[in-house]
Amino acid sequence: DKYHSGCINITGNDINITDTMISVMTTGDGNAGDFSIQASSRCFLNDSSFYLDTFDRGDGGNIHIQSPLLIIENETKISARSNLPATSEAATGKSGNIHIEMQDGIFRNGVVISAETNSHSNGGSIDIKAGHSLLIESDDQHDVKPGVSTSANQHMYQRSGCAGNIYITTPELFLSGTGAVIESKTKTSGSGGNIYVNANLLELENAAKISSASTNIEKNAGNASHIFITSDKIT
Repeated sequence: DKYHSGCINITGNDINITDTMISVMTTGDGNAGDFSIQASSRCFLNDSSFYLDTFDRGDGGNIHIQSPLLIIENETKISARSNLPATSEAATGKSGNIHIEMQDGIFRNGVVISAETNSHSNGGSIDIKAGHSLLIESDDQHDVKPGVSTSANQHMYQRSGCAGNIYITTPELFLSGTGAVIESKTKTSGSGGNIYVNANLLELENAAKISSASTNIEKNAGNASHIFITSDKIT
C-alpha cells in the first residue's frame, strides 16, 4: 500500500515567518504532500527554509504561495527536490512544482527559489506571477547561491533527469546585483529547462543575469534550453 504524507496549509491576513524550517517529504512509494501559504494582506518570509523532497518512488509535493504583498529576504530558501543518493541508480519520483502569485514582490539578500532533480526523474517548474511588480535584489556573497533556478544535477553515476521550466510574468521586473539570477542548467544527459519572461518593463543592473547552461562534458550531455523574453522595454 502507498501512504502519502500530509499537506501543510498556512492561511491568515498578515503572515510573518522568521528563522523557521518547514519540510514535507516522502521516503517511500507514496507522494509527499503540498505546502501552501495564503495571506490576504501581506506575507513576510525571513531567514527561513521550506523544503519539499522525495527520496524514493513517490513524487515530491508542490509549493503554493499567494499574497498581495510578498517580501522574501535574508537567505530564505524555497526548494522542491527529487533526491537520489550519489551511489544509487534506483528510480525516484519527480520533483514538485513551485507556484508564487502576488501583486508586488520583493526578493532580496540571498533568497533561493529552486526546483531541482538529483535523480533520473525530471525536476519541477517554477511559475511566478506578479500583478504589478517584482524586485529581485542580491549580491552573491552568501553561503548559498541565490536566485530563481531550475537544475538537473550530476553525481557519481550518470543522471538523466531534465530541469524544469521557469515562467515569470509581471508588468515590471527589476533584477539588481550579482545574486539576482534567473537560470536553468543541466549537468546530466537530460536537457535544461526553458525560461519564459513576460514583462512590459525589464530592468537588469549591477551584473544581474538571465541564463541557461549545460555543464556536462560527456558525449551524451543534455542541451541547454532556450530563453524567451517578451518585453516592451529592456534596460
